[in-house]
Amino acid sequence: MMRILLSILVASLFFGTGYSQKPDSTNIYHFKNGRIKGIVLTKDYEMPTSVVSIGRFTPTEEEILKAEKILRKNIRKINKTRPNQFGSNPVIHRRLYSYFRQYVGVINEKGEKVIHINCLWNKYSLVERILGYHDDRAENKKGYSFVFDGGSRYWSININIESSELFGFSVNGVA
Repeated sequence: MMRILLSILVASLFFGTGYSQKPDSTNIYHFKNGRIKGIVLTKDYEMPTSVVSIGRFTPTEEEILKAEKILRKNIRKINKTRPNQFGSNPVIHRRLYSYFRQYVGVINEKGEKVIHINCLWNKYSLVERILGYHDDRAENKKGYSFVFDGGSRYWSININIESSELFGFSVNGVA
């Protein structure tokens, strides 16, 4: 009994808990470019209001690649304090390609296009896999995911693709 409780505690601390909406194949499409893998949620995908600003758009491949280029160029600077990136939690800018992405196109109050990127850890070690730790949210099986806890294995950021501004950088906490 103690072993089961300890396993549940370790899993919740290490991987967090979360909520996912079920995908609607007409409102989600898969994206892969080199080492970047994720899903794009179209403007018609029903999003929680906390993510949406004034309006929505469906990001194109070119817009996503532009956002990824801005992210690569600036992530080290925005991550300089390394929130919740200690112990077994990865340093985000060093492991940028170890995350599965969920892309959401948002129109801000100035009418500019912003891409919200929700990142989910996708590089479990052999030991983690043997122990049964796995997150199917990073396998294109679900829609937008809210994850609580999990440290730097789960984080999000907004990228204004018109001004190249990064904002809203949020790294999950560690319980």
